Amino acid sequence: MDRRSWPWKKKSSDKTAEKTVSAVESANASLASVGSQGDQDKPKKPSHVQISVESYEHLTGLEDEVKTLNDQVNTLNEEVDVLNEKLSSAQSEMTNKENIVKQHAKVAEEAVSGWEKAEAEALALKHQLESVTLLKLTAEDKSAHLDGALKECMRQIRSLKEEHEKKLHETIVTKTKYWEKIKHDFEAKINNLDQELLRSSAENSALSRALQERSNMLMKANEERSQAEAEIELLKNDIQSSEKEINSFKYELHIVSKELDIRNEEKNMSMRSAEVANKQHLEGVKKIAELEAECQRLCGLVRMKLPGPAALAQMKMEVESLGRDYGDIRPRRSPVQNPSPHLAPPPEISLGNIHQCHKENDFIMGCCLAMEEEMKMLKETLAKRNSELQASRNMYATTSKLRTLEAQVQVSHHQKSFPRLILGMPAEENEDSCCLADVSKDGDPVPELKRKSVSSLKLSCMEISPSGKKDFDADKVSLSMRHSRILMILESETKESNMRKILDDIKHVMQDIQDALPPNSTNCVTAESHSAMAVDNQKDIQDNEENTD
Repeated sequence: MDRRSWPWKKKSSDKTAEKTVSAVESANASLASVGSQGDQDKPKKPSHVQISVESYEHLTGLEDEVKTLNDQVNTLNEEVDVLNEKLSSAQSEMTNKENIVKQHAKVAEEAVSGWEKAEAEALALKHQLESVTLLKLTAEDKSAHLDGALKECMRQIRSLKEEHEKKLHETIVTKTKYWEKIKHDFEAKINNLDQELLRSSAENSALSRALQERSNMLMKANEERSQAEAEIELLKNDIQSSEKEINSFKYELHIVSKELDIRNEEKNMSMRSAEVANKQHLEGVKKIAELEAECQRLCGLVRMKLPGPAALAQMKMEVESLGRDYGDIRPRRSPVQNPSPHLAPPPEISLGNIHQCHKENDFIMGCCLAMEEEMKMLKETLAKRNSELQASRNMYATTSKLRTLEAQVQVSHHQKSFPRLILGMPAEENEDSCCLADVSKDGDPVPELKRKSVSSLKLSCMEISPSGKKDFDADKVSLSMRHSRILMILESETKESNMRKILDDIKHVMQDIQDALPPNSTNCVTAESHSAMAVDNQKDIQDNEENTD
């Protein structure tokens, strides 16, 4: 009886397990069929549906409820799995116990012969079997209870699945509409992107052509750069040569400046020598005045008492000795020893770092042009200085001519009387001193030419001789007129006036004086003036040779 009960119970448990498995499979199949029907119904529904805000909020709430129900279904599935595991464990225990029962049955069959010996063990085994059967019955009761609970769960699962499928279908419809709308938008965007792609491909082709052109231009630029570098090397060589030329020009400029300094020193020395000559001339004038006073004293003595022939001879010898000492006063140019110029070596030109070759070349060319212009300006200034030096030499020659004319005036008026000189001189001397005083009061320094001409004219008016009493008045008037003309010329000219004009005016006055003089005296004057000019020219040539040496 026990053996028959085991397979029946086993079949009942197997049937319950098979029922649960079939129920789960049927539920899954129904879900799959509903999903397939939803998929088949999709293209039949319209693609666009207008939904109000309240319906949309209701749908979102339903989606949330679907999510919660899905969570509950998942939890129930987990509980079903746990129950299935427990059922499988119970079945395994039952199979183990059945195996044990079979083993005991075999032992009982084998021990029929020794039934009496193992009766106690059989009773014990029976008691164990009864307890096991009780446990099995309790397990079956539990499994029946679990089957009912499982059926209830499956029913709830089916209802939840149906609700979930409805909500899912509704959400799928709304989502499909939304996704179709998005699909249309994406298709429009794709069309726009295709057009932009075509445009970008055209632009890319244009850029590739431009890139090819740029590469060709770069090749040409590299070639031009190599040519420019070669030209730069040539220009550097030219610049070095130009630097050497500039150094040579600077050296020449330094030499010219030294020569100009030497010429200026010569001019200063000539001016100093003229001043010394003027001082000597003034000293001679003072001595002549003393001689005149002595002559007046002698005349007074002669008037009081006529001297004898011995006294007359002695006075004549004294007058001749004084005339030899102070009659012919002529300044001479002192030779100027030019110091040997120590020429400094030209400074080296240090070039900076070359940043840009073309700019540097332009800058150096501009510097070269500026140096050339500076050299031209220096040459022009040197020419002007040479012309001024020549003018000063001409002035010195005219002063020497004036001195020779003074000497000739002395010769021409050698026979004029003492009383007329005494009566005529103080007024002219006062006039000349007043003119010089007026010029000095104004603060303008009297030039050398004015002082020399005034002193020479004074000397020409003061020099006398015992003969020529008849022509003295006319000559005196003419000389005073020339004297006043020369003073007017010298005083009317300013510092900035042209020296050539002054010299021309003085030459005209001297020509008038020569025309007014007798022929013999003019011949003597011209001869002596030519000799003086020749001596001055010879001295100038010697000075120039010394300067060049």
